[in-house]
Amino acid sequence: MSRSPLPPTILAAAAAALALSPGAASAAAAAPTVRATADGTAVTVEAPAGLRAGALTLRLSVHSPSKPRTLTVLRLRDGASAAEAAGTDTQGLGDVRALERRAVLVSGATVRPGTGFRSTIPAAAGRYAIVDESADPPAYATFDVGAGEAGAKAPAATGRLRMGDRSFGAPRRIARRGVLRIDNAGTRPHHVLAIRIAQRMSDARAIELARDGGDLSRIGYASDLLGLVSAGTSNRVHYRLKGGRWVLVSYYGALLPDAKPDALRGLVDVVRVK
Repeated sequence: MSRSPLPPTILAAAAAALALSPGAASAAAAAPTVRATADGTAVTVEAPAGLRAGALTLRLSVHSPSKPRTLTVLRLRDGASAAEAAGTDTQGLGDVRALERRAVLVSGATVRPGTGFRSTIPAAAGRYAIVDESADPPAYATFDVGAGEAGAKAPAATGRLRMGDRSFGAPRRIARRGVLRIDNAGTRPHHVLAIRIAQRMSDARAIELARDGGDLSRIGYASDLLGLVSAGTSNRVHYRLKGGRWVLVSYYGALLPDAKPDALRGLVDVVRVK
C-alpha cells in the first residue's frame, strides 16, 4: 500500500526539531581551529573569519626538517603591540615579568617536526600573537577574536592537572591518549614537562634527578605537555604518551630574584600511563 507524502509544513517542523536536537547542536558548537606553522624564519597562521570568544582550538606545528621550536601563544593586553611583545627579552622564557605586562601567556609548547601540539583554550576577545621564541629575532603572526560568545564547547577532558605554586595536583594514572585539562591555579607562570622514566629507575630517583635539572636524558625521553602559561589560564591539551611511568616537572623561577625554581618548590610528580 502506498503512503501519501507528508505535508511540507510537517517536514519543515521535523527539520527544525532536528536542527535543535542535542546532537545537531553539539556538532554546530564544535570549537573553531586556528593553525600556526613555524619554519624558523616566519610563523604562518590560518584562522577562520569572524572568530568570537569561547572555546578555541590551537594547532601548532613545525616544518620538517626544522629543529624543535618553542611556540608561545599570547593574548595582547590593551595598548600592547605584537612586535613589542615578541621582542621582549625573557631570557629564554626564564623571566617573563616584562612580557606579562604586555600580554598573557595562554598556551604553547616546544614543538617537534612531525608531532605538533593541539590544545583548546577559553579564548577571550582580543588580539593574539603566536611567537616562535626559537627564531632570532623572534618571528610571530597574529589573529583576532571578536567580542560576543560564540557558543562553542571545549572537548571533554579525560583527566585534570592542577598547577599550584608549590605542587601539582596530578592524577595517579592517565590513559595513553586523551584530553588533559591543565589549569594554572597559582600566582605565577608554570609549565609541564613530561619525562618518561627509564624502566630500571625508581620513582624516587627520577624525582631527585628532575629536581636537580641538568641532563634530563638520565631519566628518559622528555616532551612538553604544556609550555609556560600565565596564572589563571586553562588548556585542554590533546596528548599521546607511551605507557609507563612519567615524571612531570616545572622549572620556571630559577631566574627570578629571591625565588626558587618550581621543581624545588614542589612542582614535580610521577604519573602512570596505562
